[in-house]
Amino acid sequence: MIKGKAQHHKHTYGFCLDLLDYDYYYIPLPKRACTYCEKVFTDVFGKACIQTNFINNIPLKKKTALVVMREPIDGYLSGLVEFLHRNCSQYTLEFETIDLLFRQLFFDEHTEKMTNLLNGIEEENCIFFQFGYNLTKDLRHFFNHRLNKHFINPDIGFYNTRHLKNPMFYQKIQKAYENNKNFQTRVNDYLRPDIELYNSLRFYSSK
Repeated sequence: MIKGKAQHHKHTYGFCLDLLDYDYYYIPLPKRACTYCEKVFTDVFGKACIQTNFINNIPLKKKTALVVMREPIDGYLSGLVEFLHRNCSQYTLEFETIDLLFRQLFFDEHTEKMTNLLNGIEEENCIFFQFGYNLTKDLRHFFNHRLNKHFINPDIGFYNTRHLKNPMFYQKIQKAYENNKNFQTRVNDYLRPDIELYNSLRFYSSK
């Protein structure tokens, strides 16, 4: 079982999309192509895809969770840039500010650990997809072969969009992380549960 703890942010713990006519439900994780995937599921299944919560929805315990996972450090840095873009876009980033960011580490749902958002989920009751360039191909294969559904690729992207939102923030954060051993140690220590989980998973593949 995946174990984590709740922290305070806008994302609702346990939020998921139940595919009513199938033995699956999808758990969106911020910065793991969740906007893209939610659009895919709602476009394909329409009213047969409903919002619910896996924490208190007992029938979901008998279903299989669909989860997109992302390399934890990549996901965290992307989430940190997302937080800055939404809340601090009018500011510049000096070293002192970046140091404070890498000391506090957690700010909102975009910098949350995946293990906290998946708390209570049994890994053996999940199908994990890997965030990356092959995600669309893997999802299309799953829709065609497991769900017998035609995959509709939405007209929104998901990969590396953080570069487009605020390239200055991304470049500064990425460079600071890569060039500072203390920052790397802090992030790795914070994300240790996510890193261990990610490295233990077998991902669905269209190959």
